[in-house]
Amino acid sequence: ATYEEHKEYSYILKSFEELNAFIKETKYANWDNKDVNIFLKKIFGALDGLAHERVALEIYNSIENWNEEDQTNLEKNLSQFKSEDDKRLPNKIKDLLGLKRTFSLRPDVYLRRILSNTVIKNSDNEVNIAEEEVNEFYKKLYSAI
Repeated sequence: ATYEEHKEYSYILKSFEELNAFIKETKYANWDNKDVNIFLKKIFGALDGLAHERVALEIYNSIENWNEEDQTNLEKNLSQFKSEDDKRLPNKIKDLLGLKRTFSLRPDVYLRRILSNTVIKNSDNEVNIAEEEVNEFYKKLYSAI
């Protein structure tokens, strides 16, 4: 479920130009920092900038207490996942055709590319963002700074 605070304090900006206009209009100036801080403290526990240390400590504690049984269970679960993943029809087709597992078999992805007169921005997390899109965004970002 989405937090109510996400709905209240989130804006969907579809381009660099929209982001630039948003910043210049200072639409976020009416945010109540007290509410935002309460929300962030609920999620992260504290606003001390040390969340990375707490995460590292949890990881370390997990590793420190790791035992042979945990290792065996992990290997068993990974093997089972790989076996089930190999049995999925899309993966069988990709393997048969010699395609990478990250390749999309969804026809709508390719139809949109073929039928569109403009460069399509990827809105799908199954399709990788083209490198030139990333470079174009950063060029705009750096030129604005």
